[in-house]
Amino acid sequence: MGRSVICEEKLLGDLIKLSKTNGFTSGLILGQSSGAKDFVVHLARTPLQLTIEPDAKDNSSLKETPKTWNNVTDIEEKELVEHAKQVTWMLPGGMWVLGIFTIGPGDLFNEALAPSKLKSVLTKLTKCLSVDNYKYGNSPSTEKLAFHLNSDSKKYSCRCLDLSQPQASQTFRPVDWKFQSNCTKWLQVDCHYDFEQLSPHLITDSNSTPMVKKLLKEILDQSSIMISKAVCTIDGEIRNGTDSLEVTDKKKKGKTSGNKSTKEEKTFEVNLYFQNEEVPNISDSLQVVDTTGELRCVGSLSCRVYLHQKASVEEAVKAIKEDIIRSLSSRLEMHWDSLVEDEVESPDELVVLHEPPRRVLIPLPYCKVAFSDYLFPGEDASETLDSLQLLLGLKLNESSLLKDFEGQSDPNQYYELNRHSSSYERNKPRILKDSQVNSQLIITGMIIAALILFTSVLIQLTGWPLSIFRS
Repeated sequence: MGRSVICEEKLLGDLIKLSKTNGFTSGLILGQSSGAKDFVVHLARTPLQLTIEPDAKDNSSLKETPKTWNNVTDIEEKELVEHAKQVTWMLPGGMWVLGIFTIGPGDLFNEALAPSKLKSVLTKLTKCLSVDNYKYGNSPSTEKLAFHLNSDSKKYSCRCLDLSQPQASQTFRPVDWKFQSNCTKWLQVDCHYDFEQLSPHLITDSNSTPMVKKLLKEILDQSSIMISKAVCTIDGEIRNGTDSLEVTDKKKKGKTSGNKSTKEEKTFEVNLYFQNEEVPNISDSLQVVDTTGELRCVGSLSCRVYLHQKASVEEAVKAIKEDIIRSLSSRLEMHWDSLVEDEVESPDELVVLHEPPRRVLIPLPYCKVAFSDYLFPGEDASETLDSLQLLLGLKLNESSLLKDFEGQSDPNQYYELNRHSSSYERNKPRILKDSQVNSQLIITGMIIAALILFTSVLIQLTGWPLSIFRS
């Protein structure tokens, strides 16, 4: 049995609009892979280029045109790879870049040079996405998709390439691609990851900037290990991994009466439970280390993934864990790229607050699935709209974004800790002085008490005062 793909029907209209441009257009196939079946939720064309074109009313009007090539062999692999890296940050766990699409004249799979070019693009794309394991760039399937729409006839075809086979034997095989309205019922799964689970990390280097970057990497490594070993419950129950995710939903609906309950969309809640590992005896290897501070993580990370209606519990758990690490990795990478020397090294501040970007959800206009973008404190949602148009080709209103999916942090509570610490440091000399005076008084009192005790014992033993009067 060959590979089959179900794609949202409304995406076909977008492809036909793109086919009106001259030359070849390329982009990425985004969706979910399950066994020999793929669910495509979006087709993201390569980023737009801005060109100045003459206009009847304004001779210098700025217009957006899709980037095109005269021939499919002219497609730049580097641009597609960079596009895929940036889009991967925006995908929820359990979704990946499944392949590439092209729009242009002719049937590429029957041409002489086109298949080898597509094969080269897919190979490089897969290789580059596998470099960073924390981004989970590649889907579990080794078969990558190549879709082509003939801009002249409007006919389309799709092939898949199994990259697990030796390169010499890799050939494109036909794929059953269908455009379908509401291609699947998407099951929503939510989870929260609490950073209080992480232990503090010591800062031992006086050069804070590279040290902070190193510690952020250690935080990511620690989180990845903890989450991979975490036990997950779904709606408070430990489920068998091979069970269908929607089984619990159906049972609960069966207990309700009326037809209204059958139309309700359920959100599954996942809780993570971490194992307490035994600490080995390391007394022989303990060392005294000079530190300049410590790095603590506080707050929580919100997750939301989407699974096709026949997904298993194991697929849901895996998607949640991937979403946590992919989102955390993306944010920390954005944060350490934005670090400035003055922001890290602040000798006058005992507490330095680092705020990685928060998550904003982007619901797709034609299905329940939502992608993500990240905003730093002070950034406006309009920047997200620009990213959507550039990377995904989506034109949305700001009102459609879920900007409050993650609450903004309150810096005042952390600065309050800083003020308390500063107050303690200012009063420290006086506190130490009072402590020294008290210690001296205690020692003097103990000496006087000892002399009195010695004199009393001497009187009892010798009768010293009486002997003086008798003489």
